[in-house]
Amino acid sequence: MSTEGVGVSQRVAKVTIAKWLKRISEQTIQKFAAFKAMEQKGRIERNCHGGKLVWPFRYKDHQISTYVDMGLKEFSTHDGLEDATLPWGAYDVKDAISLMEKAQNGGEEAMVQILNSKEEDMRKAATKQFNQELYSTGATTGRLKGLDSCCSVTGQSATDEFATTPNATYAGISTAYDTYHASDYSQGYKVWSPILPNCNRTVDGATQAWADFADEYIRKAILAASYGQDESENTDMILLRKASFEALLNICDDKERITVSRGANLAMVKLGFKNFVEIDGVPTGWDFGIPATDVNSNVLHGFGLNTDQLKLCVLEEGKKKTKGLWRAKVTWSTAQGATLIYMYLFCQLRIESPRHVIKFAELS
Repeated sequence: MSTEGVGVSQRVAKVTIAKWLKRISEQTIQKFAAFKAMEQKGRIERNCHGGKLVWPFRYKDHQISTYVDMGLKEFSTHDGLEDATLPWGAYDVKDAISLMEKAQNGGEEAMVQILNSKEEDMRKAATKQFNQELYSTGATTGRLKGLDSCCSVTGQSATDEFATTPNATYAGISTAYDTYHASDYSQGYKVWSPILPNCNRTVDGATQAWADFADEYIRKAILAASYGQDESENTDMILLRKASFEALLNICDDKERITVSRGANLAMVKLGFKNFVEIDGVPTGWDFGIPATDVNSNVLHGFGLNTDQLKLCVLEEGKKKTKGLWRAKVTWSTAQGATLIYMYLFCQLRIESPRHVIKFAELS
C-alpha cells in the first residue's frame, strides 16, 4: 500500500495523493447454502447446556406375533432404544486494537477507518470459515463432527452399487449395516448407516464415471434415502462441488428424460441462492465448502442432506440474544495497552441418524 504521493511528474507527486475509495473491497465471499437452509427451517438451537450432547433414538419397534385363541400370553420388556453421544466442539477468533492504531486511524487522514467495523468483520470471517466445518471428517478433537464423520468405508467392491462395508463410528455407534440386525429388509438393518453410492462403479467391466452417470447416481441415492411420505423423512437438498455440479448440468442438457426444474420458485432460489436446479424433486446446487477428497482420500462429489434431520446445537452461558452464532467479549487490557476482541462458538452438529446423509464419492 503506497504511503507517498503519486502523479505524472515529481512536483505533482509531492502534493497529490491517490483517489481512495472509502470502503474495503470484499473478495473473500463464497457460496455456502446448507447452514442458511437449516437456519430457515429453525434447525439451529441456541442456549444449549450440559457436559455433552446426547439423544436417544429408536432402532427397533415392538414385534407382532400370531394370535392363538386361549393360548398362554407371555410378556417381557421391550428394549429398542439407544443413546447417541457427541462431545461439544469449540472455536474462537481473536484480534487486538492498540491505542496507537486508534489514534492513527481515527480522523480525516484515515482513508478507510478499518477499526470501527473490526468486530463485524471478524464475525463475518468466522462464519464463512465455519460453514466449511459442516463437511468435516470429525477427525480433529474439539471440532464439529461433520457429515463426513459418519461416512468412512472399507473393503469396497468395485461392482457394488453402494458402499460394501461402512466402518465409521458416529456418536459412539458403529455405522455398519448389521449393527442392530444382520439381514436386509429387517428392523434395525442399516438404521445407523449412511447412503453411500459408489460413484465410480464398474458395470460389465466398464467404469461408470460421474461425468456420464451423475444423474443415475443421484437418483439411486434419493430413492435409497426415502423412508416415508412426510417431507421430514426425505432428502431435501443436494450440494456438490462446483466441477461435479457442472458435469451434472451437462448431463441434464443432453438427456431430456431427466426431470429438471429451474426458476424463482425453487426453495433455495427463494433463499437467495441462484444456480440451483431441481432433480427428481430435490434442489441441487454447489457449495464452496465441500472438499475435493473424503475421509478415505477418495474423490468427493458432494452430499445429500435432509435438513429436518440435522440440528446445530449451540452451547451458551446465558440467554442474551446476539447477532449470528458467535459470542463476542470486548475488553480493555492495561497490560497490552489494547482493546481485545475475543469471539467464540461452542456447538455440535447433531445428525439424527447417519441414514439421512448421502455422500457422493468414488469408492472403488
